[in-house]
Amino acid sequence: MTIKTSEVIFREDLYPRFQPNQAIIEKYSDSIEFLPPIKLDQHKILIDGFHRWKAFQLAGVLEIPFEEINVASEKELKKLAYQLNSNHGLQLSSDEKKRYAQEMFGDLTIKEMASLLGVSEKAIQRWTKTQAEALKAERDRKIIELYLKAWNTQESVAEVIGVGVSTINDIINKF
Repeated sequence: MTIKTSEVIFREDLYPRFQPNQAIIEKYSDSIEFLPPIKLDQHKILIDGFHRWKAFQLAGVLEIPFEEINVASEKELKKLAYQLNSNHGLQLSSDEKKRYAQEMFGDLTIKEMASLLGVSEKAIQRWTKTQAEALKAERDRKIIELYLKAWNTQESVAEVIGVGVSTINDIINKF
């Protein structure tokens, strides 16, 4: 399938890079016949292939091959944009991957983010350490607050928070 380059919808909020690489666009424009199709969602929103799309425009080609991917949500659209840019072509920089990991912390597991971004789980843990510490501090605050209410037992607090009684006991003893 092809689409007019002018019909492709580019959304900056979905673009995973800090800035485009003009040298890559120029390089790609010299060999557009060898470039794989860009990827668009069902609404013609660009998911993957920004540099290829720009290369076709630079070369004066009015239509570009594309592959359509149906996505169910904005979250899936953004996830796919990062995933596709992490594993092939001009890959995302570590800083670009770090930004996404921090942005998606809590929505995806460490393992999911590592797989999606093509990095180790240790890298994700390092990048999201501040968010993890804040989340743990908030959880601990809730545990103490719930426990200090006279009608809550350690068992009931553990059930509400979703952790083991031993974790509740440890937090209360530290308090």
